[in-house]
Amino acid sequence: SAVENLTAIWYKNPTFNDPVEPTWYSNLEGDTSDINATSGSGQANYEILGDNGIFSGILGIPNSSSSLGWINVTNPRFPAPPDFQEIDEYGCEISHTWIDPDDPVQSPSVHWENSITMPVNMSDYIITSASVSAEFNASVATTSGSGGTNYGVESRNDSLTLSGDYSRDYDKARFYVLISDLEDKEVHEIAWYQTVDLGQDLVGDVITSIPDTLMNTIVEEALIFYLTSLFKRDNFNFKITLGIRVQCIDNYQYDRDQWISLRIKSCNLTFTYEKKINQFSSISWSQDGDKITKKTGDTIITLTEAKLNFKYKINEDWTDLSPNSEIRIFINNNKLSETVKLSSASSNFTLAKLGGFDVFDIIPYGVQINLSIQVYLADEFHLGNEKIISIDEVYLNISYIVEFPDYQTGIEVYFNGINKTDNPLFQIPAKADLNITIKYPDNYSIHIPQAVVQLTGNITISLEEDEIYGQYTVIINTENLPIGEIYFNMLAHRINYEAQRRSALLVVSKINTENVQLFLDGEDKTSFPFLNIPLHKLLNITVKYKETTGEHISGATVQLVGEGVFENLNESLEFEQYSVIVNTTLKFKLGINNLLINAEKNRYQEKSINPIITVRKINTQIIPTSGSNNINIRPGESATISVSINNLDYNKVIKGLIVTYTWEYGEGLLTDDNNDGIYEEIFENVPVGTHSVNISAYGSDNYNFESYEIIISAFRPKQDILPYQILLIIGIIASVIVGGYLYAYQRILKYPKQVRKVRKYRKTLNKKQAPNLNIKTREKSFNSEYKKELKSSSRSITGKPAIKKSKELTVSENEKGKPQMNTGSKNQITLNTKISNNDLNNQKLHNKRNLIKIRKLRLGVLKLKNFRQFISIIIIAVLLFNFFILSQHFNLKSNNFLYSQKEDYQSDLRVSGQEIFTNQPWLNDTSFDNLTDPVWFASYGDLGDKSDVDAMLDDNNYANLTVIGETHTFSEISGTPNSSTSLNWYRFNNPEFPADPDNDYIDDEGCYVDHDWSEQGDQAPSVHWEKNVTMPLDMSDYIITSANLT
Repeated sequence: SAVENLTAIWYKNPTFNDPVEPTWYSNLEGDTSDINATSGSGQANYEILGDNGIFSGILGIPNSSSSLGWINVTNPRFPAPPDFQEIDEYGCEISHTWIDPDDPVQSPSVHWENSITMPVNMSDYIITSASVSAEFNASVATTSGSGGTNYGVESRNDSLTLSGDYSRDYDKARFYVLISDLEDKEVHEIAWYQTVDLGQDLVGDVITSIPDTLMNTIVEEALIFYLTSLFKRDNFNFKITLGIRVQCIDNYQYDRDQWISLRIKSCNLTFTYEKKINQFSSISWSQDGDKITKKTGDTIITLTEAKLNFKYKINEDWTDLSPNSEIRIFINNNKLSETVKLSSASSNFTLAKLGGFDVFDIIPYGVQINLSIQVYLADEFHLGNEKIISIDEVYLNISYIVEFPDYQTGIEVYFNGINKTDNPLFQIPAKADLNITIKYPDNYSIHIPQAVVQLTGNITISLEEDEIYGQYTVIINTENLPIGEIYFNMLAHRINYEAQRRSALLVVSKINTENVQLFLDGEDKTSFPFLNIPLHKLLNITVKYKETTGEHISGATVQLVGEGVFENLNESLEFEQYSVIVNTTLKFKLGINNLLINAEKNRYQEKSINPIITVRKINTQIIPTSGSNNINIRPGESATISVSINNLDYNKVIKGLIVTYTWEYGEGLLTDDNNDGIYEEIFENVPVGTHSVNISAYGSDNYNFESYEIIISAFRPKQDILPYQILLIIGIIASVIVGGYLYAYQRILKYPKQVRKVRKYRKTLNKKQAPNLNIKTREKSFNSEYKKELKSSSRSITGKPAIKKSKELTVSENEKGKPQMNTGSKNQITLNTKISNNDLNNQKLHNKRNLIKIRKLRLGVLKLKNFRQFISIIIIAVLLFNFFILSQHFNLKSNNFLYSQKEDYQSDLRVSGQEIFTNQPWLNDTSFDNLTDPVWFASYGDLGDKSDVDAMLDDNNYANLTVIGETHTFSEISGTPNSSTSLNWYRFNNPEFPADPDNDYIDDEGCYVDHDWSEQGDQAPSVHWEKNVTMPLDMSDYIITSANLT
């Protein structure tokens, strides 16, 4: 006989391919409304049916559209009604006046009820949150407003009569909200307010009304508890009641209490609820497998191993409210001790146990092997939405030994046509087909038909027989195999034949992929993944993830990860890419953002890229509306500066900014009076010269503003300078003439002619040669002098000499303007051209007189007593004239020089503040290296609290600006009063109700009171226990962030 070691896949359809049933069948136990079983898409599902709802039927004013169904009813405990009661568009109102002694209605009351029916059976739901609020107002008459001491509502602070039978208690009204079952067997007060000071009539402190005020409410936990208790009585219905009760105390003889208006203005009751999942409910998927016969004929079967495994997942994380729920395994109703907690399930299929569950001990012989995989809900919990647990690939591999009479056999193994019998190691990429062919011949090399040829281990599949070629073949697509090394066995056997077994190693490698291609706003940034963008920019990030063949990889997970950033890129099958649009303001920080884009898919090579996105402030530019930053005017004129501030990144004008200017004469604002984004200012009476006006803008911190320079040039035109230049030349010439004359006068002209000659002759006396003197005779000298004087006189005569005409000469003009003579008689024409002596003497006399006048003027000047004073006046006049001309000249020359400079400078003008300078030497120790003798120092502002901030240099060469925060917890009051966690409680009397109870004390179990009331005793005893708390810190410097009282 022969012994064969075999492994068989015991259950059919382990991957739940359709149809699933009846091979697999489901079973539900417990509350079937909470659970369900479904199958499809190659998996079996366990559904836990969660649900949720919100009750909001009581909102706002009673009987408004959001709070319908209110009716007026009698308060069964205090059935007497008030004088007036109604429900209107402003709420529920009563009014009442009690008049002592004949009015019996001393404690009137009224209720308004609303019966609520829930849309679901609340016994199957759990309330998860609840809130209630109610608003009221009140007004009453006081003693001072009612005409007497005994009139009006009395408060606890009013002086009440204590003698006789009159009560020292005070009048009060109570507003309240109740919830109950429909039969009022269980009633809970959830909101209330009882008046205390209303009606106070103290001098200067009269309280006649309470404005809109919220009632006191119970805590949320108590409200949930009360609602839950009511729904246990009635699973669908409950009742809410609004109530007002008035208590008129007989304080005086003939007392009168007037309650003008008591109104419940609004009431809000909301709560949320989720489906209650009952404990011990379960869902099972089961299958009945074949049985194992221990001995058949000569064949003996012995089990050696039984391993069960499956994959499971959940649609979303399991709730923390049910930590004990789990997946259980049963074989023939025998529970496996190992379980799988639902809290460990993930959203992807995962093996229930690496290596599988060992079920060898519970595999029976001779009966069908029944497998049941059960989801067991071990806790009661609430669930707001549906949870789906899925299973797939359920395999029970049973290994056994078969003993039978043997026939010798052989085996040949081929992987993709390559003989791997002696070395069954084969490497293949994922997403490729693997053809495994096994030949199983007998000892005569004849094909053995109808044999069982299968792969076991990590690959479990049966090979199909090909009778034509005498072999067994299977084609496996490696896309379904895990990446890495896969060990499996190849087994061929047939009854009465020797079994053949070979172990093989298959290496499945990941599919090769290209490096991801990155596009930022449509620009290929794969090789240079850097981008500089402004704030508020929507950034389109696109990634292409391909195989090395260029084929798009669909269904991959492509994620963008960074500091505070986690985005999934969406796939576009049309464009074969993954992309996402990111709001850089919300997702990125200002400055450098180091990001990671990772693309991965199961069985594909993972690729990533690290883009760096620099988010900067929005760039702006100050632009003059004239198009030029230079303004030319005359001195004294006005200049208008008009600019707009452009958003360079988004190409629009920025409005609502603060725009300032500074120049050598001060600073101010440019205003946008028309709100059109144009900021203007008028500079009046601009002085001569070139003026630089620096424009700056301030606004949102999202903008990067740079200053701008505008040049105002105020100069006179060149044509205004010419007259002053002419006057300057004239002044210079006059100065030279006057100076020359003065010099000549001082040296020569102030002496008479004869003296000058003598002085001239005297200078020659020291010479070696004697001067040549020609001494004229008296007659020659007289004639010479006479001729000279006559010649000089003739020069002073203006006009032509007088000519005497004869009477016979007549001159007239012809029509052409020429002189004509009378030709009547030639002999009668006589022209006397000879000048008479008389006329000549007259002319000489006239000249002589003019010469005498000039000489007299010069002699008069020479004879002045203070001739130097006259000369000084002339000099001063000339100097003043020249000073005026020169000052004008230099002023114009200076202006002209500036004007010339301005013309040269215009060619070099450009927008100020548009250049970026680096390597500036303005700051020292910019890396904070010098800690022994630092050049940086800390300064604190005058505003705010300096204890909240700190500034210092540390050893890491950083300048740290620290905002000092602290967190503390107050927990001195915790647990039982006067225990170790809550010390120093002491007793004192309640000032509002000073009467003591019969017995009170504080012990290790808490604060205790007991009291027996008799007719003669006090009806309202009270006691207080107090604890003074001193905080370790000044709480004015702290903010309370949370508080809890129970």
